[in-house]
Amino acid sequence: MGIMAMIRKRSVFTFLIALLTANLFFTNCYTQLSPVKNYQQNYAPPQTIKDTTYDDLELNIRFYLHEKYHPGSCYGMPSKDDERIIKSKLKNDPQLVKIIEDRYHVYKDYEVYRILISIKKFSLEKSNEGYRFSFVDGNCCIITKYVGILYMDNDVIIRSEIISKKSNKVPC
Repeated sequence: MGIMAMIRKRSVFTFLIALLTANLFFTNCYTQLSPVKNYQQNYAPPQTIKDTTYDDLELNIRFYLHEKYHPGSCYGMPSKDDERIIKSKLKNDPQLVKIIEDRYHVYKDYEVYRILISIKKFSLEKSNEGYRFSFVDGNCCIITKYVGILYMDNDVIIRSEIISKKSNKVPC
């Protein structure tokens, strides 16, 4: 092999390394400027329920728990949601749909539906500490049941704590 062939190969190799480095640098900078939308990081839960504009304590607790735990609604093999079911659920609770749209500034049916289903998942029971809660988090192939305590002082949430967690794998 001649010297010219070795120089060409080395130049091509150097060019490819430079191209890959530039691509990685650009990708890293671009993702920092416009991160991928993650539904689970869109909300910052209010610490004081009185700060919200809704009078319903239970609803505000449900919003807080939704914002903190983001329970999923996929049970088994993932599939596309049926538009008719989404429309029906939204039509059955127009007042809550309006509250969700106002609170989270979401207006697409699917996004409102995801939040509506999530906040309805929480089972609440008054306790000495505040509230006991439970919910099922469906992440398609792994279904997890949580039980927790929401510690409150009057209408102020102090903290929430998961006290029990049981996961099951389902066929996918």
